[in-house]
Amino acid sequence: MTKGVGLLMKKAVFFDAGHTLFNVYERPRFYLLQYFCERCSSKDLSYLDWDQGAIHAEIHYQQSHSNPDYVDSEEFWLDHYMSSLEAAGMSSYSAYEVAKEVLENRSKIKRTYWLIPECIKTLQLLKRNYKLAVVSNWDGTLEEILSYLGIKDMFDFIADSGIIGFSKPKQSIF
Repeated sequence: MTKGVGLLMKKAVFFDAGHTLFNVYERPRFYLLQYFCERCSSKDLSYLDWDQGAIHAEIHYQQSHSNPDYVDSEEFWLDHYMSSLEAAGMSSYSAYEVAKEVLENRSKIKRTYWLIPECIKTLQLLKRNYKLAVVSNWDGTLEEILSYLGIKDMFDFIADSGIIGFSKPKQSIF
């Protein structure tokens, strides 16, 4: 190695919270479209291809994240549910009706927090050599949830956008 040139050492690992460290509802992220629709709509949804809808939902979510103002809007969520339901096999008109029902009623669905399998084991392994941080767009309750799940003390830094006042991907939260 050349004198004065060192290896770039990684010193910290950053995690998102929901659906990365823990799930937020009774079902994992891939099944949330179906879960929300079944709990928020009165329509018969048994004919839908939920896997195709879930794949489309994930693609739409990832592609939209470059525009944080859009992702934080009701317009995004209406588009998200509607286009995902269409990908699952629903007509545009019915998809719009169901998407509106989900948007109006999803906040009534009880959140159930549970750790992603292998989360604790992974954090313990990483904690040996790295500082650990959680940086998440949350509502001010992140530390409480991490404490409830028994993992709060594993983190050296917790950034909850609801407390900090900035959300990802804005640089200020980091």
